[in-house]
Amino acid sequence: MKNQTIWNNILDIISQSKKSVKIFDGDILNGEKEFNLLGLQNQKVLESIIINCSGICVDNWIRIYGQSQNFKIEHKMANGMVIVGQDIVGGIFSMNAADGNRIYYFAPDNLQWEPMDMTYSEFIGWTVTGDTDGFYSTMRWKSWKNDCKDVGFDKMIMLYPFLWAKECNIETASKKTVPSKELMELNLDTALKFDENGNK
Repeated sequence: MKNQTIWNNILDIISQSKKSVKIFDGDILNGEKEFNLLGLQNQKVLESIIINCSGICVDNWIRIYGQSQNFKIEHKMANGMVIVGQDIVGGIFSMNAADGNRIYYFAPDNLQWEPMDMTYSEFIGWTVTGDTDGFYSTMRWKSWKNDCKDVGFDKMIMLYPFLWAKECNIETASKKTVPSKELMELNLDTALKFDENGNK
């Protein structure tokens, strides 16, 4: 099987993780077709994930894209970005073509693209074994584990007031499950307005 060694290495890392990691099945032939359509070179780990699964969910919070996911968003704020994952509160993980396909994070608490100084393979290792709790310390509320456990891979939790709003209190903000596409586009649209106006 193509990239079986790499996939086995990924499975080994996941098996050693102390986090809750779910792997969603995929179709190998379909995955090969989808990866080829992305037109990416020298991305063996990404290729292996797309070929072998339809996604990976870490702690019911981070979603790593596999096959049958929308890797490209047609939006001015996402130009040159290949979406490789998301989190449950509206964050987006992407490979930035302008920076050697290194990973960037679109943060829902400030609506900015932030470099993570990681390759894609390093990003996968971080999601499974890294300090994601520290990374999300300001975006998680006391009952987040219970609130997130039944939220589907293609859904997100929208907080209101929004995470980026000064009025947002993470504990008292209302929390509503919405389609991922809806929240991502809302955040990107808002970021574009702030960018065009030169302020937030």
